[in-house]
Amino acid sequence: MKVILRKALPDDYEQIAFVHYKAWLETYTGLLPESFLKNRTLESSINIFKNNLCSNTVVAIVEGKIIGFCGWALFGIILLKKTLVKFMAYTYSTPIKNIK
Repeated sequence: MKVILRKALPDDYEQIAFVHYKAWLETYTGLLPESFLKNRTLESSINIFKNNLCSNTVVAIVEGKIIGFCGWALFGIILLKKTLVKFMAYTYSTPIKNIK
């Protein structure tokens, strides 16, 4: 099996969102309240990645399908009148059997 890594393109948002959605359900079922997970929808994941144009994201591709991704973001928090810059990194993947 050959895995290709590349920078995500804006058009990748649907496949990235699918991995994000499936990974949340597979990872957090039994750890988070079921009522919280029921509110997680594929559509909400699609909106996240469609709106940010998949920026700062690298995808892992097998047989033409995105099976995982990693990304990063900088964000600021104002605390005591000072802006603190924070860095957040994330990685999501799903078993190949779950890829459409």
